[in-house]
Amino acid sequence: MDANPFKGPDASIEPPVRRASIWSRLMWFALGFIASFVIWSFVNYRMYSARDYTQGIPVEIREGAPDWLKKAKGRRVGLFTIIAADGPNKASAHVFPTQTKRSPQVAFEDVNSDGQVDSLVVTDSKHRTFEFAVADGAFQTYNYAPDLFAIDSVTFFDYDMDGRFDFRVGPGGRYALLVDSQWHDLVSEGGGKGRVEVNGIWVPAEYANGAWQLKK
Repeated sequence: MDANPFKGPDASIEPPVRRASIWSRLMWFALGFIASFVIWSFVNYRMYSARDYTQGIPVEIREGAPDWLKKAKGRRVGLFTIIAADGPNKASAHVFPTQTKRSPQVAFEDVNSDGQVDSLVVTDSKHRTFEFAVADGAFQTYNYAPDLFAIDSVTFFDYDMDGRFDFRVGPGGRYALLVDSQWHDLVSEGGGKGRVEVNGIWVPAEYANGAWQLKK
C-alpha cells in the first residue's frame, strides 16, 4: 500500500523547469553590460576629468607660479597628475606623482606661448632641481640647484653643456664666475655690465646671449 494515499497517478512526474528564452537572456546581458558601462564611465569621469589640481602643488611653488599654471586644469593618468595650460598654443605642463612626493616632478615651460617647449625642469622631493633650456628640439644650457628653496640657496649654470659649471648665483644672492677653474665674485653694475677681480685686477664682464662671461 502506498504511504501517501492522496498521491495521484502522475505525481511521480516532475513538473518541467521553465527556462528563460535566449532573447530574454540576451536582453538581461545587454542591460547588465550597459549598466556596468555607465557606472565605469561615471567613475572614470570623476577620476580623470579635467579639474583644478593646483592645490596639490607645494605652497612654495604655487605662490610663485606663472600665470598659465594658476589657470590650468589637470587630469590624473595612472599614478601621475598632469596639469597643462588651457590654451592650444601653450606647451606648458606640470607632471607630478599623485600618491607620493618622493618621485621626480617634471615641468615643461613655454615662455613665449608659441607652442614650443623652452625649458624642462626636473625636481625631486628634496628640492634638488635641474633646469634645461631647450631650443630647436635640443638642450642648450642647464642649471642645477642642490636645494632650490633653502635660505642660502645656490644655483649653478653650465652655459656650454660641457659638464662644468660656468656661473653661480648664491649664497645670499651673490654672483660668481668660474675663471681658471676658480670661483671669482662678480660685481653687477647694471645694464648687463659687471666686473670680476682676477689676480688683483678688475676684469670687465657682460651678460650677453643669456650668459655672463668675461668681456672679450
